[in-house]
Amino acid sequence: MAERLRAQLIEAELDHSLCTYLSAKSAPEHVVGALNLRNITRGPMMSCVVGYGLAPEAVGCGFMSEAIDRIVDVAFDDIGLHRLEINIVPRNARSIAVAERCGFRREGLSPRYLKINGRWEDHVRYARLNEAER
Repeated sequence: MAERLRAQLIEAELDHSLCTYLSAKSAPEHVVGALNLRNITRGPMMSCVVGYGLAPEAVGCGFMSEAIDRIVDVAFDDIGLHRLEINIVPRNARSIAVAERCGFRREGLSPRYLKINGRWEDHVRYARLNEAER
């Protein structure tokens, strides 16, 4: 875990990521999830990949939908990004529902996109564009 946090700090210092941790208002000392903007790309692309996860006890409580809505505002309004992308394993119906509820649109399938537990997994690609930019 310490190694992961160090890597996140380096990425943030290089302006390549923004990593946040989620907690309930009633128990701010207890982390229940993470929400990250990773691989922030500047220049003509102005995009990033959104990643998120919750502790089992926090699933279904609305934490992630609220957090994604807020980080979308940060990404578009404060950072100035144009495109946010979420990649989800097709069998993760809850995560797909969160992405769709937060205004992300399905763009397609990325075969063997990411190696998880030693196995290449297909992912469904969702994206949301900064509609304020035209």
